[in-house]
Amino acid sequence: MAKFKIPNIPPTTTKTIRFPNNVISDVEAAISGKDCTFTAFVVEAVRVALRNLEDTEWKDTLRQAIDEAKGCCKNRKEFQQYLQNNFGVIMTRNTVNAVSFVHPDAGEKCAIRGNTLGYEYAAESIDEALQENAEA
Repeated sequence: MAKFKIPNIPPTTTKTIRFPNNVISDVEAAISGKDCTFTAFVVEAVRVALRNLEDTEWKDTLRQAIDEAKGCCKNRKEFQQYLQNNFGVIMTRNTVNAVSFVHPDAGEKCAIRGNTLGYEYAAESIDEALQENAEA
């Protein structure tokens, strides 16, 4: 998820939009004392939201791949091979405490930790699922 930063004033085009009063109050409080206008703040928030929407598609696909692998693999080695062979997902970190993945759509340098995807994708949760499969 992209980090939100209060922006400097960018060039803009005037548009009219209605906001709930509480949102207006919250934004005004956030920009109070900063070199930022209400419009600049909202524009940056929309940019971040749009980037986050773009970023989520490959993350959702990655979650689905991990879920499938968790459902059928019995150990970490098998899990790692399953992800790579079936989805092109590479595990860049595979330790007792942490796992990281690179999805082919995210680019080679964009590794994401399992726990960033959610608790059920952290090393501990993956190990619990694999253990259940091994005992079944």
